[in-house]
Amino acid sequence: MNRSPIRFLPTASLAASLFCAVQPGRADDTSAAPPLPPVAATVNGEAIPTQEWLTRVQNIGFNDFNANLRTRRLNAGQLALEQLLNERIIMQYSAKVGLTPSEAEVNREVEAQKALPAIKERLDQKMLTEAQLRYAVRYQRTLQSFITINQNISPEEVRAFYDAGYGRKWQVALIRASKKETAQQAYAALQKGQSFAAVAAQFSEDAETKKTGGELRGADGKPRWFGPSEPGLPPFVVNAVSVLKNPGDYTTILEEPAPAGTGSLYFIFQLLGRYKSNDDDFTKMRAQVEREALFAKALRSGAADKKLTDARREAKIIVNLPGYQALQAN
Repeated sequence: MNRSPIRFLPTASLAASLFCAVQPGRADDTSAAPPLPPVAATVNGEAIPTQEWLTRVQNIGFNDFNANLRTRRLNAGQLALEQLLNERIIMQYSAKVGLTPSEAEVNREVEAQKALPAIKERLDQKMLTEAQLRYAVRYQRTLQSFITINQNISPEEVRAFYDAGYGRKWQVALIRASKKETAQQAYAALQKGQSFAAVAAQFSEDAETKKTGGELRGADGKPRWFGPSEPGLPPFVVNAVSVLKNPGDYTTILEEPAPAGTGSLYFIFQLLGRYKSNDDDFTKMRAQVEREALFAKALRSGAADKKLTDARREAKIIVNLPGYQALQAN
């Protein structure tokens, strides 16, 4: 069974909460089920507490389900446990062969992450603790080392990765509606020449952006810059906005599945600003970008899948959650 490693970083952005937050349903009908065991599973004797699994279920989002074909067939509970099993296996293997980052490396990365607007916003709003951030950083750096060992990448590939993921940024406004008729009314108003801000104030059902004329803003109240690598930003948003050429241009009506399979949501996006970075920006980010580019290349090549599959084959996995035992198969 193909089990791709799941990158877990609790960095869902403002965009994620507006566009694609998925509230997972219960993995099982607990009204008729026996009490859950205190330990959801063990990996080589290391426990995964059930409370940790429940917390992870609450953090499962749209992009987790769309990671690959396999994850789209899992429910939120199964996907959360799959992530935790993979993380334990990767951390244990990496510790055994000396791939885990040093405390100094983790500290530097934590401070760098805390300076990012999306992370600072979540920390300030108590949606993320520093302990969770530290774990996420340690795991992400470990995962990168686990996957990219014995891999290489050219300078040209690094620059191309940067240009595609970081070299473009946009300021965006949106209109969101739960009914197609409402979205059609909004689009018709735009076609008649009404301003996007006025139409958003009248028709959008997103409470936060409705107050700002549709603008996506950060915790400081200023318009946010979003790029293709923005954590949690759904691909359909990137695809829609990236083809808009000039500030003021807007998309057609976009239909996307609503959370928990409750129908559809309808969006119209407007480009407010476009930014393209320069060589100095690339130089400042080169080390980080090189790690990420190498990581992405290893994922595309299938090396990551093979490495995780081999590590799982050697691990002793015991799943205690009723109905989830299939996940312990290597």
